[in-house]
Amino acid sequence: MSFADKYNSAVNKFTWQTDQTFEFFKLQDLFMKDRDEVHTLRGLWVNEDSKYGPSPVAVLDDRYVNLPGHMLQKVRDIIADDDAVNDINAGKVGFTVYQYNDDKHDKTCFSIRFVDIKPDEDNLPFK
Repeated sequence: MSFADKYNSAVNKFTWQTDQTFEFFKLQDLFMKDRDEVHTLRGLWVNEDSKYGPSPVAVLDDRYVNLPGHMLQKVRDIIADDDAVNDINAGKVGFTVYQYNDDKHDKTCFSIRFVDIKPDEDNLPFK
């Protein structure tokens, strides 16, 4: 793999097609809706133009989800890993949302745990 392929933007690495109607959601919104739901991950990217600096973003079937800042390097590592990208494109990766308390800042926070899932063959963007 060339240097450019490995380190350029991941936008073209993922096959899931988004549209302009996608909105951004918070992890808290997903957690409050159904804390046990497994969300199929369709892509990842880093919003380099975020108000607070580079921010990791997950792509779901119908929305973008802002991920916590502590996941920035992990998201960059996943984007650079061809096997991980292929698993995401194949519908084999999902995540659940969990809640935790940040004692240092005395606030409730949310993050994700990746899970391996069996892809739904009828819901893949390609056949």
